[in-house]
Amino acid sequence: MDELTMQEVCSWFEANKDKSIMIKKEDQEDIDQIEINVHDVGLMSFSDTLDAYLSPKAIVLRGSGSIETNDGEKQRLPEDSYEIPFDGNFHGIQNEKRMEIQTDRASYMITTQ
Repeated sequence: MDELTMQEVCSWFEANKDKSIMIKKEDQEDIDQIEINVHDVGLMSFSDTLDAYLSPKAIVLRGSGSIETNDGEKQRLPEDSYEIPFDGNFHGIQNEKRMEIQTDRASYMITTQ
């Protein structure tokens, strides 16, 4: 996998606005599947936080969607947004219809419908 910049990841989401996007997030044994119709893409910085759980930066996807967890429960995305946190380096590959991202905490398989 290549090293992607946050701007390249944001640009991919910008290019796929108003399309149905599927995100499969694997975090240790936990797998979530997110479906979102992205209307807006932004960056957030948490550099001043004392919370060790929060990553220093996140890409925020705003739009309507749902999340399905390991137990099969499907629910609406809270606040119609989804965050992809980044801490340190991340790697990935992307093309027009698909993007894979590997962070220190999780891996993401992202596709357009």
